[in-house]
Amino acid sequence: MSKVAGNQLFARTDQGVWASTDEGSNWNKVTSGTVTGIKAIGLSNDGVPTMYFGGTNGKFYRQDNAIYTGISSHNLTSTLPMILRGDHISWIRVHPKDRTTAYISFSDIEPRSRVYKGKNLTTGAPTWTAIGGDLPSELPVNCIEVDPENPDDILFAGTDFGLYYTCNGGVNWTKVSILANVDIRQLEFRERDRHLFV
Repeated sequence: MSKVAGNQLFARTDQGVWASTDEGSNWNKVTSGTVTGIKAIGLSNDGVPTMYFGGTNGKFYRQDNAIYTGISSHNLTSTLPMILRGDHISWIRVHPKDRTTAYISFSDIEPRSRVYKGKNLTTGAPTWTAIGGDLPSELPVNCIEVDPENPDDILFAGTDFGLYYTCNGGVNWTKVSILANVDIRQLEFRERDRHLFV
């Protein structure tokens, strides 16, 4: 669901992404072609959002003007670092102040960063930075969230082994010890009272 337009809903299917602009009464397919293995959708904070979606085998796409049909999807898979192109994208969170920047997480058990930041994603030359920092090696990251007031520095990661946060853009991560060591599958930050829902 869009964070700025509550009537906009998005659903991933085996055939692509569908969208509703009337709270689910009517749905239209908004992605072009057939894209399988979609596991994650991220939306920009715009009335007509830019959408990023991806999933298995490192598939990663951008859809401009995502509530409209008949617009081609942009395949950005080849822009990812080569080492990630067979990995499983588990979550996408678009920077709340910049639709050209997004954070993605990976849920594979691999000895490399499971969180990346992509910039310039609407240009022909996107850049990717590993921001897994000192998260435990091979720890799957299932979901990510950002602090809307400080999205470049403060991030949260839901993992197979509890919740972690960073205050320096992913250089260092700290485990939240008051939560159990459980598998965390979704995070949502409510801006009006600054509560994080796990």
